[in-house]
Amino acid sequence: MLSRSGRLLLSPSDLNDYVECEHRTTLAREVALGKRPKPHLSDEGAKLLAEKGMQHESDYLIRMHGERGKVVEIAMDD
Repeated sequence: MLSRSGRLLLSPSDLNDYVECEHRTTLAREVALGKRPKPHLSDEGAKLLAEKGMQHESDYLIRMHGERGKVVEIAMDD
């Protein structure tokens, strides 16, 4: 979850987190709005999972370009 120009941006993972635990979403929202610091997580498994997720999204985007031809991409600053 990110806050950009006063608007919250949600990812599919944020929606999954909400289904699992509404309180987790409340905490993530507070972090995104700067009301609480982001917790430090030193978890190599989470890092690997994030890398695999980014690779999956990249592969899917390439596939959509091949299958659909015209795909609208929304650039992210981060």
